Amino acid sequence: MLSLIITNYEIVSIVGSKEIEISAHDIILIQNLIFSYPSMLQTESWVPICLPGVSTEGFLQLYSSFLESKIGNNFIYIF
Repeated sequence: MLSLIITNYEIVSIVGSKEIEISAHDIILIQNLIFSYPSMLQTESWVPICLPGVSTEGFLQLYSSFLESKIGNNFIYIF
């Protein structure tokens, strides 16, 4: 599991297990996905996602929940 705390423009925190290495490209993909859909900024969301740097098989789930209007708490679950 990996946890990201992000804003519209920056990454505040990345916490995860040592087995998971996330690249900058994967983080950019996550930010683009979240901030390109306004509905993801308003409610809790579960979205299937493929991050090539984490898993080439594509068995990832992204949970997104925004605590305030510009700060989000986002978790990636790997199945």
